[in-house]
Amino acid sequence: MHPVLFTLPGGIAVHTYGVALTLAIGTAILLAHRWGRRSNMPKDFGLDLVLIGFGSTLIGSRGEYVRTNWHQFEDDLWAIVDLRSGGQVFYGGLILMFICFVLYARRHRLSALALIDTIIPAATVAQVIGRLGCFFAGCCYGGASDVAWAVTFTDEQSIAPTDIALHPTQLYAALYCAALAAYLIWLRPRAQFNGQVTLSYFSIYPVLRFGNELLRDDSERGYFLPTVFGESLTSAQGVSIAMLCAAAVGWVLLAPRKGR
Repeated sequence: MHPVLFTLPGGIAVHTYGVALTLAIGTAILLAHRWGRRSNMPKDFGLDLVLIGFGSTLIGSRGEYVRTNWHQFEDDLWAIVDLRSGGQVFYGGLILMFICFVLYARRHRLSALALIDTIIPAATVAQVIGRLGCFFAGCCYGGASDVAWAVTFTDEQSIAPTDIALHPTQLYAALYCAALAAYLIWLRPRAQFNGQVTLSYFSIYPVLRFGNELLRDDSERGYFLPTVFGESLTSAQGVSIAMLCAAAVGWVLLAPRKGR
């Protein structure tokens, strides 16, 4: 729709996706820091959030994109660090961020579940902003559609195919992430045990993401075990299934039972 936000002197293009990604991560850090202070997190929690949040999200999401699209980078390794026009896979950033904060919690003798419960709602808010960035860049686009709200990309710099009416899967994701973020923010102070917010996210988001994948048509997202499933199961759908299984185990282990 509008992949380049503006152009600096010298012809340096500032991509809308890059601005949205920075805004998304920054917003998540500010929210998590605010909630963390109320939860008696360490004094340096804000700085740690900046370092771990930005680093793990960028490296993890970019790393997963590069892994699933290695053919784009094998002849130009410098392109790996060019984030201006898109090229991140959300699940990669989420998984690496989760691992890093679990290690952070162990180092600071914190409850990893309580820490992740603080971060997950903020990360979901970041998803909303990030998906809007995807819409402007044209990445994560949907398949051809004749629904009344289909969108047509016309900018030649857009990643999506132009002059074809497509499902606005980026906006679908922004909407369901907004609803999920609102629910998690409401749930966080009402949770009955550490980990409930995280498990709720891991139980709801994968279902929504799996369904949205059915409407997407961008092969850049990669496929899950292509030698086994071919192109019938995308990488995100495979991770969604694994996440749901992990959530089911988590509910069994963590949820309080009557009579305990």
